[in-house]
Amino acid sequence: MRKIQKGYRWLTVAGSMVIGLLGGLIYAWSIFVRPVCAAYGWETNQVVLMGNVMMACFSVGTFLGGLIWPRCGLRRTGVLGTVLFSGAVVCAAYAPSPAAMYLSWGVAGGVGIGILYSIGMYAASAWFPKKRGSVMSLFLMCFGLAPTVLAKPLTVLLTQLGVRHTMLGLGVSLFVVLGGISAFLMRMPPATWGAAPAAQAAPQAMTPCTLREAVRTGTFWLFAGGIFCLTSPYAFINSFTTVYAVDYRGLSGAQAVWIVSAAGLGAAGGRLLGGVVSDRRGCRTAVALACLSSMTSCVLLLLCSGFWGVLLAFVLVSVGFGLRAPVYGLWPVDRFGAETAGSVYGAASLAAIPAVLLAPMLTAAASYPVSTVCAFLAAILGLAAFLATPRYTPLMRKNGLKPNNLECCGADGRR
Repeated sequence: MRKIQKGYRWLTVAGSMVIGLLGGLIYAWSIFVRPVCAAYGWETNQVVLMGNVMMACFSVGTFLGGLIWPRCGLRRTGVLGTVLFSGAVVCAAYAPSPAAMYLSWGVAGGVGIGILYSIGMYAASAWFPKKRGSVMSLFLMCFGLAPTVLAKPLTVLLTQLGVRHTMLGLGVSLFVVLGGISAFLMRMPPATWGAAPAAQAAPQAMTPCTLREAVRTGTFWLFAGGIFCLTSPYAFINSFTTVYAVDYRGLSGAQAVWIVSAAGLGAAGGRLLGGVVSDRRGCRTAVALACLSSMTSCVLLLLCSGFWGVLLAFVLVSVGFGLRAPVYGLWPVDRFGAETAGSVYGAASLAAIPAVLLAPMLTAAASYPVSTVCAFLAAILGLAAFLATPRYTPLMRKNGLKPNNLECCGADGRR
């Protein structure tokens, strides 16, 4: 039976990677903007914030997914996310107005992707308790690579089939593929999976903190504050990549495309690196690297005006954005318990909503140097929030472990 389970866990990993790749469409709205405006007769400024709205609703979906799947199971939760996501894409094909497009693609689609994200990240990593970060990083890497992988196929489809038929075909394909994965591959391991034989026989398991208990602790609010601060540098800069490169630094359109592509690869590489570093050196080290990468990027943006300096700056801010992603999944596991980590992470990730919405507005209203300095300060505050988190965790406190027994806080030693 155990051999079957060991084989099955790799199917779960493969399924989660497909969920990540297709869910990464959340980053691909820029591919649709011009075709949608041309097909429906809308102005670009009427739909330009679609990606921001989708990201905000994605955070809501992550929170809902973390609440639902421990109660309803991964399969039902995954099917719910699939129906919302695929249905949103189909409805977007018939959107009569920009407002309807925002409600379908932006709101329903964002929530659906968030739900799928929560189960894709935690289902696969639960099968590898000693390598949670590395497995999470595989899922997150696929999530970040989606625009790079899907850009060309989507562009071809939009050119040859048009917007409506592309969205219809995409929606149906998402329903079949993601629905099948959710129904047949998403499964959590047995409760004793990965434990030593003596631990399996022990009657007392670590009792996780509930979401209600978690939100009453300073650890949770430092975690949420860290998410807000570390999302901000990327949100300040990423929305204006092309405009910054062409209009502010005088680079060519072709060079701006190279910068965008390199930034996408940087985000994917950062996700992979973040999981490996978290498993081997601890979450605090991964966060420190993420912040250092973001701060270095800000310095380069202030000082460099040439192509290679600007490209390196955007790659580094994307690497920093990717590095912190696995940490967000691992941090609540060690501090509140694996069973409720999804709901705790989902609740804390709501802090990303104001960062995603407000940072681009501030960048648009202020000068680029001012917004870059703000991004630098946000990275420092984010690092401070994570480093200030007490090593004596709420999970330890609830289970009666003493403060000097810190090695028990994380099964794999992550700190």
